[in-house]
Amino acid sequence: MSSCDIINLKDVHIVIFESDYKLTGYIASVVEASKDTYGSTIMAINRRDGSLSVRGDLALYIKEKLEKLPYIEIDGHPGFMGGKIKYNPYAFIDELAKLI
Repeated sequence: MSSCDIINLKDVHIVIFESDYKLTGYIASVVEASKDTYGSTIMAINRRDGSLSVRGDLALYIKEKLEKLPYIEIDGHPGFMGGKIKYNPYAFIDELAKLI
């Protein structure tokens, strides 16, 4: 976590990190529960494998917006989404900023 990037887009906090382990769901949940971001929507992205997790009230809204991008796979249920970015995560952030 000490070497991750944190990007704030309106009501969504995006945490980008790099790991060999599948930690996106865990990181998104921990960051969402912290006192500084409690009640916010969190998106965690592992730039090594392109996996992503979304936690929070805006998860369905984000899923609806991301389904428009052909290189994103995302699914889940209210409050909890998971998926895969099949493209550069930083280019994805630029497109996400335009969508939300």
